[in-house]
Amino acid sequence: MLLRQSPGLKSILPESIATAYADALDLACKETGLPPETFPMECPYPAAQILDDDYYPGSRESMGRHD
Repeated sequence: MLLRQSPGLKSILPESIATAYADALDLACKETGLPPETFPMECPYPAAQILDDDYYPGSRESMGRHD
């Protein structure tokens, strides 16, 4: 909703996602004790999926299966 109200924010979206992902990667490593190499170094999801309320990684729909 915020992006619809302020479309100019779209220009900072990639940087914001990268920053948030880096923070999440650090947190995941601390919480799991796994090395950073365990996880993708960059966010594997495009902004469209991140912003899609109906998208859930690993769901049948997200994998292109609708059977």
